[in-house]
Amino acid sequence: ELAGRQIALALARAKALDTERRRSTQLEALREASLQLTSSLEPEQVLDVILQQVLRLAEAREAQVYLYDGAQLTFGAARQALTERNGALEPAATNPVIEQVARSGERVVVPDVRAPEALGPGAAPGALVSIPLLKGQAVRGVLNVAFRQARHFDQHELRLLDLLGDQAAVALENARL
Repeated sequence: ELAGRQIALALARAKALDTERRRSTQLEALREASLQLTSSLEPEQVLDVILQQVLRLAEAREAQVYLYDGAQLTFGAARQALTERNGALEPAATNPVIEQVARSGERVVVPDVRAPEALGPGAAPGALVSIPLLKGQAVRGVLNVAFRQARHFDQHELRLLDLLGDQAAVALENARL
């Protein structure tokens, strides 16, 4: 019984250490992303850096940025992870989730895009997180992040995506000025 408790304690410590290492790595990558985002004022380059960092930090399949002027969404940029097709993507159409985020200014998490209340059974499998890019209370765009498989997101993952969205909003605003 004592040996069982010691093994359980050792496993819990190893898991906590692994979690701490992962968070430390993510924080360092977030710092690097911040430095890269503030190093350019060219809108196209800023969009590309945003998408590269999101794909890397979130381990996502694809990411897009849509710009919003308060009435209309326009395509900004898109990238796929290097493990699939390399590089930029052609302009992508918006979907109801992206439009909802632009109108509401609130993050939307879709654990399974094939669910009837999401995009429906015709959608490619996966999960989706759409984050508003805010300047104050005004929505200036939407960061849309797609994942390969349906999944649950913990609060730490969502906070990381929110932080990336906040940095993206600031960098885009700086590039516009």
